[in-house]
Parts: sequence; C-alpha cells; structure tokens
Amino acid sequence: MRRPSREAGPERVRRAYASYGRSQRRRRAWAADNRGNIAARAELLSACWELVGAQLADGAEVLDAGCGTGFWLRSFVERGVSPGRLHGIELLPERLAASRDALPAAVQLRQGDVRRLPYDDASFDVVLLFTVLSSLGGPQDVGMALREAGRVMRPDATLLIYEPRYPNPLNRHTARIPVGLVREALGPVEERPVTVWPPVARRLGRFTEPVYRRLAGRRWATSHRLLAYRNRSPKLSLG
Repeated sequence: MRRPSREAGPERVRRAYASYGRSQRRRRAWAADNRGNIAARAELLSACWELVGAQLADGAEVLDAGCGTGFWLRSFVERGVSPGRLHGIELLPERLAASRDALPAAVQLRQGDVRRLPYDDASFDVVLLFTVLSSLGGPQDVGMALREAGRVMRPDATLLIYEPRYPNPLNRHTARIPVGLVREALGPVEERPVTVWPPVARRLGRFTEPVYRRLAGRRWATSHRLLAYRNRSPKLSLG
C-alpha cells in the first residue's frame, strides 16, 4: 500500500534544506573535501559516462532537472561538455542563483518545477534526475515528474535517475523510490548499484581509494542505484 502524498511545493523543499543547513552532523557528512564523498561522486560520474558518454561526445543537449546549486552541471563542464548544450531547472530561486554563480554564462538555467517542465516536447538527448524524485510529495508527483522527463526526451535519448536503494530513517524529508514506479511511468530501465555506503566511505581516510575501488558496484556494499531509461520509440505515448 502506497503511503499518502506529503506536502509538495517550494516551501516544503526550502524547509528541508534549511533543516539540513542547521545540522552540523549533515554538514560534516556532506563535506566536499571528504575523500569518501569525492570517491562517490567520481564513481557516479564515471557510471554516467559509461551510459551516455557517446551521446555527449556527439553533441547531446543535456537537462539537469532539479539542478540545485549546479554541482553536476559543473562536473559535466569540467569533463568537456560544451556549456551551451547544458540546461538546468531548479525550483528554489536561491539555489538557482547559486548555480548561476558557479557555472559559465552559456549554461541555460531556468526556474521551474520538474513536474511541469517549461520545455518543448523532444528537446533533450540526456536528462538527469539526481536525488530529485525522493524529495517530491509522493507517488503522484513522482509519476508527473517522470512523465514530464519522458515528454522532453528525443528519440534514443537517455534518462538517468540516481536515488537511494533504501529508505533513510534519519531523513524524514525523503522517500525511497521503487524501481517499479519508474517502470510504470516509462517502461524498462537498466539498474546499476552505486555509492559505497556513505557512513563507511566517509571514514576510510587515507585508505579510501583502494577500499572504495574494491567495494564499488557490489550490491551488498552500495546504498544507491543509477537507473537508465532509453527512449527507444519514435514517440513516447504518455496517455
């Protein structure tokens, strides 16, 4: 039985980020210079390149739906993707402003809701939804966001979804996204286990590189998954 939808909208999201900001524990855990965090982000980025690297090399138009403060868009720029082919949409104006400060001016950023994307049909070759679905109000909102992502995908485009594999009892602001919910909205998806359990990875210190490399990709040792949906049909019917 599906749980009821939570409150949706910018105020709930803003309160969640404010709560994170007040937590010293979370700030320490998410520190950008922690070796475990660096390894996890590098692993995810490498997995993305395995899945969409050929499309990116061929001049793909990329949308980061729920781009936050621009970390992943910046990572794509650093890997050589042309800023003029990168697009981001973010719900909260303050986070969008942070993206503008962090990214080249050629990256095209807009304020908006992933449940109602302000783009034409078949606009993008690669769409990212990274830890966005789990922050929405519930299954209905998740379905809306997935169908919108499908709508703006070109034929042969790829949607990448990064989410935890398990519910987090310490974070009431997020919810686990079942793979079945994605399949129900879009169709078949490829699944890859990624991200060595953060509480372990963040404590590896100088042993991070060899230990993380051994554990990476092992289902029992990973907390998240990367889902890839490929739009194989010429036109996606959204019903």
